[in-house]
Amino acid sequence: MTKAFKPKSRLTARDWGNGLIVFSFGTVEDRDWVLWNQLWHFDGYLFVVRVLAGQEQPSSIQINTTSFWVQAYDVPLCVQTEESIRAIASRVGLLECFERPSDLMPLDFLRFKVELDITKPLVKGFNIRSSGTVYWVSIRYESLPMIYCFGCGIVGHFVRNCVDFDRDADFSDLPYGSFIKAPPLRCPKGFSETVACVY
Repeated sequence: MTKAFKPKSRLTARDWGNGLIVFSFGTVEDRDWVLWNQLWHFDGYLFVVRVLAGQEQPSSIQINTTSFWVQAYDVPLCVQTEESIRAIASRVGLLECFERPSDLMPLDFLRFKVELDITKPLVKGFNIRSSGTVYWVSIRYESLPMIYCFGCGIVGHFVRNCVDFDRDADFSDLPYGSFIKAPPLRCPKGFSETVACVY
């Protein structure tokens, strides 16, 4: 992970037990870059990075949330307003920021960053209403780790290890699947990949 973090200064890592690793960054800029650029993966698992105050005991640390970039598909043009984006994002998680729709970006999806509770199922989609019409909005997650359950929709285990999913169920008709993973973003030729976020 230390190579993936691309530190410009010294970075050390220590195993703290209970699945925790403590990283010490040489600069605040290196730490902030790692925090902003999550999601991190290791061996297919989600690798969540948090800032510690220093008062915590390893046994008391609960890491249940992390930030995801999310794409909302099939949103009608009449609903692509800042107010609607905030409302849509709030149904997925705690909104951190969103990309403002513009003439330069494709209109097939809206993109926002939310903090999610990773102990709960991922949101696949939901209905929204505008001017009396109901629309289904599909939700896809960028950089979703390989290890998430197609049965219950929770990150961190496969369906074969799921305690909440009936093992006698038909595995050909699972409620989750690869469809919930967003395709990689492709920036139009000549445009920067820098994200201009609204907070």
